[in-house]
Amino acid sequence: MKDQKEKLKKYIQYWNDHNSSHLEKLNIRIEMAIELGLNEVAEKMKEAVEFMNKANEMLLEAFKMV
Repeated sequence: MKDQKEKLKKYIQYWNDHNSSHLEKLNIRIEMAIELGLNEVAEKMKEAVEFMNKANEMLLEAFKMV
């Protein structure tokens, strides 16, 4: 059972790290959208970032519970 919990913790950590790497790239693309004058697109992308940040917060909470 302990082994399974460690696997679960690694999986949760993986997804948190994975999402974080995508967030970095997404923020760069948001700047690109702004530079292209696509402000509405940038705003939607910013909303997505907020949701992804919330997802990461929830993953970290789950990680701490295991």
